[in-house]
Amino acid sequence: MTGAPPRGLEQRLRDTRAKLESEVDLWVATSGSPGRELDEPYQYFLIRPRRIQAWREANELQGRVLMRDGRWLG
Repeated sequence: MTGAPPRGLEQRLRDTRAKLESEVDLWVATSGSPGRELDEPYQYFLIRPRRIQAWREANELQGRVLMRDGRWLG
């Protein structure tokens, strides 16, 4: 069984915008924020980390990379 055909760049952008707008609308509805009614709109950012590292002390420096190229390791 094959999956759906790959989406083109324009379709991925439309899908991403639609998803972001629905998430912003959900946030506005649950936070009590006036959202789109403001005179100067908020700036919303979709952040997709490419690399995540974590450590507390020098002995944890080895193996500190948790995400590489947008994929969780481990």
